[in-house]
Amino acid sequence: QLSWANVLSKKGRCLSFDTYADGYIRGEGFTGLYVNPLKKEVDGKRVIDEDPPIIGLASGGYINNNGRSASLSAPSGAMYQELVANSVRSADVSPLDVEAVECNAVGHVLSDAVEATALVRAYRSLATTEDNEEEEILGLLSGKSNYGHMRPAAGVAALLRVIVGQ
Repeated sequence: QLSWANVLSKKGRCLSFDTYADGYIRGEGFTGLYVNPLKKEVDGKRVIDEDPPIIGLASGGYINNNGRSASLSAPSGAMYQELVANSVRSADVSPLDVEAVECNAVGHVLSDAVEATALVRAYRSLATTEDNEEEEILGLLSGKSNYGHMRPAAGVAALLRVIVGQ
C-alpha cells in the first residue's frame, strides 16, 4: 500500500530537503525513554532530583490539529507555524535560543518544503525586531536520511537523537 501511495523512495534513500527527494525508506527500530519527576521532597522542601542525572528537560509543548489541507497527507504550513510558535511561548524561551530543529522531513519535496518554511518563519520571525538586524541561522536536521522512517518509533527516535546529540 505504501508504494501505491507513492510514499516510498524508488531510489532506496530518504533524501530529506533535497530537490531529488521521492519518498522515504522504511527503517526498523525500538526506542524507549525513562521519565522521572524533576523535583522531589527533601526535609519538607521541593528540590531538583539529579539522581539519576538529568540529560534532557521538557520545558514546554503544544498540540494542535488541522483537518483542512489539500489532502490527507498534505501538511498545513500555517498550523505547523502556529504549533511551533505556541511551543516556544509555552517553554518561555527566545526563538533565537533554538539553534537547530530535528524535523519530520519524510523525503517528499512539497511536505519537506512546507515544514522547512514553517519552521524558519516560526523560529526566526518571532525573533525579528528592529533592534535585531543580524540574521540567525536555524539548522534543520532529519534522522530519516540516516536510518529511514521507523514509523511508530520515529518520534521518540528523533527526541533521543536530539538528547544524545547535544
